[in-house]
Amino acid sequence: MEPLNFSFMYKAFEFLSKNLQSKLVSFMNSTLMKRLYLTLKTYMPDWIKFTLCQAHDGITRKDNWFLNEKGRIPVQTEVEKIIKYVKQGALAYKEYELFI
Repeated sequence: MEPLNFSFMYKAFEFLSKNLQSKLVSFMNSTLMKRLYLTLKTYMPDWIKFTLCQAHDGITRKDNWFLNEKGRIPVQTEVEKIIKYVKQGALAYKEYELFI
């Protein structure tokens, strides 16, 4: 199991290294944002700085995801995946990072 698509991570790292860039902007829907953040913090070298931008899917926002199953199920699934990957050691984290 992979925390996120590693081919994406490799291609981003390869591009940044080849072009002598140190900044990465990544777009992801809000449900997957925490896993993306933890994946980047775990696997990208410290010299790469990244900015995360939310792409809204119209269903899951911080103020409405809990109002219906279409919002709750994806969020619950993501929380379960993050817990699983942290327990497997595939994602590193610091406790304060989980509450960002």
